[in-house]
Amino acid sequence: MRYGEEARYADDDFVGAKGTGLSSDETRQVQDILRTSDINQSFYPQITADQNDYPLLDSVTHLFTTDASHTITGFANVGAGLRLVANVGAQDLVLANNNGSSAGANRIFTHTGANLTINAAESLLIYYDYTNICVRTVGGV
Repeated sequence: MRYGEEARYADDDFVGAKGTGLSSDETRQVQDILRTSDINQSFYPQITADQNDYPLLDSVTHLFTTDASHTITGFANVGAGLRLVANVGAQDLVLANNNGSSAGANRIFTHTGANLTINAAESLLIYYDYTNICVRTVGGV
């Protein structure tokens, strides 16, 4: 699949409770939504350096790989609704918390208040917070 191409199917292998703060029941609900919805996926080129203001395509599921552990400091074009960020590679993907290298409106505010590492085969949910003008991760308290 090339950059920007979209697959019209859901794969619940990318959704798991680890790192999201969701209970197993909540995780099953998210999996059911992904399995029964007509969603699309975007597979991005391999990340080979840290990224600021990384532009997301108009998709629900965003699949990433890295050649080594790399950091994303912010996402541009998040849009309304929940988005699934999945690490489908073998290396870690780090989401930086409130990092000044990205524009204020694109910065990620994690539910932990610290940088989040998405290990290989893990995923998490993000959404755009229109009240506070930032990207947020979904997780427990």
